[in-house]
Amino acid sequence: MVTLVPGNYQLTVNNIAGDTASWVKLEWVTIDTVTVNANRTGGGLRLKEIKSYNTDNTLLTKRYYEYRVPGTSKSSALIGRIPDPYLQYTERDKRWRPRTPFPGADVYYTIEWVYTTIHSSDVSNEARPVGNNISYEYVTEYNYDANAGKTVYRFSKPDYFLPGATWVDTYLDPVVKGKPLETTHYRKGVLQGEYYPVNREETSYYFSIPPDSTYQAGYKIKMLASEIDEVIEFAHFFYPSEFLIYNYTQNNYWVAPKERLVTQFETDTTKYTQQYTKFDYTALLVSKETTTTSVDTLVTEYDYFHPNISIYDHLNRPSEIIRKWRRDSLVKDVFDARKLTYAYNDTTHVLLPLELYRAELVELKGDYEVSSYYVPEVTFESYDSSGNLRSIVDKAAVRTSFIWGPNNMVLAKATNANPDQIAFTSFEYGASGGGWTYTENSGITAKTGSKSHVLNGANISRSGLDAGTAYTLSFWTINGNPSVTNTTWNNSHPTPGSEWVYCEYIVAGTATVTISGTGTTAIDELRLYPTDAQMTSYSYKDGFGVNSMTDPNGLSAYFDYDDVGRLKLSFDDDRNIVVQVQYQYGSAANVGLNQITTNAINKAGITWEGNIPATVSDSLSQTIKYFDGLGRLIQTVITRGSPDSADIVQPMVYDNYGREAYKYLPVVTGSDGLYKSSIVNPFTHAYSGAAASFYAPGSNNDIADDSIPYSVTRFEQSPLSRVIKQGAPGAAWQPNDTLYSTTDHTVKMRYTFNDSADVVLF
Repeated sequence: MVTLVPGNYQLTVNNIAGDTASWVKLEWVTIDTVTVNANRTGGGLRLKEIKSYNTDNTLLTKRYYEYRVPGTSKSSALIGRIPDPYLQYTERDKRWRPRTPFPGADVYYTIEWVYTTIHSSDVSNEARPVGNNISYEYVTEYNYDANAGKTVYRFSKPDYFLPGATWVDTYLDPVVKGKPLETTHYRKGVLQGEYYPVNREETSYYFSIPPDSTYQAGYKIKMLASEIDEVIEFAHFFYPSEFLIYNYTQNNYWVAPKERLVTQFETDTTKYTQQYTKFDYTALLVSKETTTTSVDTLVTEYDYFHPNISIYDHLNRPSEIIRKWRRDSLVKDVFDARKLTYAYNDTTHVLLPLELYRAELVELKGDYEVSSYYVPEVTFESYDSSGNLRSIVDKAAVRTSFIWGPNNMVLAKATNANPDQIAFTSFEYGASGGGWTYTENSGITAKTGSKSHVLNGANISRSGLDAGTAYTLSFWTINGNPSVTNTTWNNSHPTPGSEWVYCEYIVAGTATVTISGTGTTAIDELRLYPTDAQMTSYSYKDGFGVNSMTDPNGLSAYFDYDDVGRLKLSFDDDRNIVVQVQYQYGSAANVGLNQITTNAINKAGITWEGNIPATVSDSLSQTIKYFDGLGRLIQTVITRGSPDSADIVQPMVYDNYGREAYKYLPVVTGSDGLYKSSIVNPFTHAYSGAAASFYAPGSNNDIADDSIPYSVTRFEQSPLSRVIKQGAPGAAWQPNDTLYSTTDHTVKMRYTFNDSADVVLF
């Protein structure tokens, strides 16, 4: 990039990859004169004029020049690709209107020149032959800032600047959901975007331009919408540059634009030089009229939105966000806002989250401007070289650190500890990772997973400990007591023999701890963490999932899976089976129904599946869930679960639209655990058959009698099927047929829009 000083310059407009002819806008503000070096034909420079609207809806006429690449012949209609930064032409109402927060979709610029007002001779004759060199001169103020080491240029009327014409591929694919922008607004690979100032009310900006540098800029827009109650979410990405904005009034520099952070920081393994910011805004859309606004109207009103203004303090900390809306906008108020900052890894080309903020709304400034302050909710503190999260800090300043295995699965997490203060291994993945130093020497049995570690000739150590910090060291051992240096006992336990025994020590006043042993002494689930921290660890069965989990007290739960990866058995710390899950499809007893049977084992000592009782008894309780062919739960049966050993049955019934309009109290009937068919009358919705007498008036089963032992839900008569009334079990609590009646004893919901008099503070 050239160093800009007052004088004449040659501006080269290159052809744009993927588009053999394009008009390139050179100046949005009025251009007085232009000098053209005529050395080729086929291109052109022409003066254009459009009628647009200011933010107060007053008419504004703008004049600008367009330059055409020589040797091409595209239609002049292509000028629509470069609309006003604040306006877009909509076919719906045939006029220019305020555009969505940022023009286009994803754009990746290389800035090779910057210019302001062009002065030279008039070129109103569009047919005049021109070449691809245009001379112009600066007439702006400038000075050299010794502190910043940069030449600072003052733009005489910088409503925006247009980056250069040398292009690379778009960095991110366009993401536009809801009402998409017209294709002319976000064609990939075409010069079509522009930067505009953060605050258009400012009369001048100062751009710091380091000599011989290349700048990059870009943006991304994402729009999400639900049905009538619209929720719009914008995600803005600005790619890093070296631009600074000098605030003449406050005499300081801002990172420009204010939505972007440009910093440099390091972790223990990876250096990042680029930082991004993503803004998520949840805005409440309300009708401009007192009458109901149709869904179509709400969906098509996106072009009313204006961009936000985000302000950072001198340390680049987000301090305030102000959102302004047009007077005719559907947006009444912003009731929630979040911001997520990212780091970009130049080596792996991965975006990694850094900090999540939530806005605390402070005050409502009129009807259309909300002031709020961001407070940090989560800080993603550091990552390893694979992009795995090493530590995270919540808003209560509690840190959780993680240890990852070679399969990119979490091996352990510790609360209230730094990543360099913890270590863990269950010896499943050899001697790599976990923070311990040792030579692999696998045992033939294991407490968790499939491997343990035999200590004979294979000591384990951890160095680099903080001598001023007390640590808890714990493990399970078998076939003898290991020797542990620089520790004291923290629990009493029997001498380990042929059974696994839990051991716990306190490590303090040392930088190194070593564990050794003789013979066949083996250990498993080896942990180290500060004494005021808590650690949970995991082991995995390849291709299935977690096969053991050990809690902060050293107690483990174990899991076994069937051949297709479904949970089959759960075990306690002593390897007793506590839960058995069985899956059946269209069994002979229940043709056409699928079922999941969960057996809870209430007897110790059952460690083999073949010893599980075959029938329900004091040693086994059973719950069976039945599903129809659409995968919907249609009945739950607790086999022999009542005091008199009868089945407790609860049916689920769906209407023609798949809604559960009737919710039933359970009944007691039968004792075989099978699906109970025909217990609900499809016409009256009442219990029938053997279940009819359970709640019937006059029954002597010590159960409250009621003719309507179910609750009824009334839905809105629309595809949204929103709940209008919610009843409760019992005849006195049922909804009547009047949607918004206040005479029945139900919970009622009404869905309306705010009007112009509504102001809600949160």
